[in-house]
Amino acid sequence: METNIVQLKEILIHRLVDQGMGLNMIPGFIRSLANTFTYHPHMNLQLANDRMQQMGWGDFQLNYFTYRLAVECLEACGLKKSEYKSAQWFENNFTLNSDFTTTKNQI
Repeated sequence: METNIVQLKEILIHRLVDQGMGLNMIPGFIRSLANTFTYHPHMNLQLANDRMQQMGWGDFQLNYFTYRLAVECLEACGLKKSEYKSAQWFENNFTLNSDFTTTKNQI
């Protein structure tokens, strides 16, 4: 199960980078998305993009596949863990290498 979560995160990171997001922006983006789900747990893609734009992420729009990956990661890691906290839950399980592969960290 834990391997599947790490793989989901890797795919999500690849998707976000492929869509033009900088690696240094990904943890903040995920944190903002998680906080948005706290208030709107059943939001759809359009509402997610609207809310993220209101939070200052207007230069980036999620597509459906990336949105679903993000939702799966948030649900798999437990959305409650990320409420109003840093994105460490997303970062702690792996270190992103320069070739976008991940190395599992010992927590």
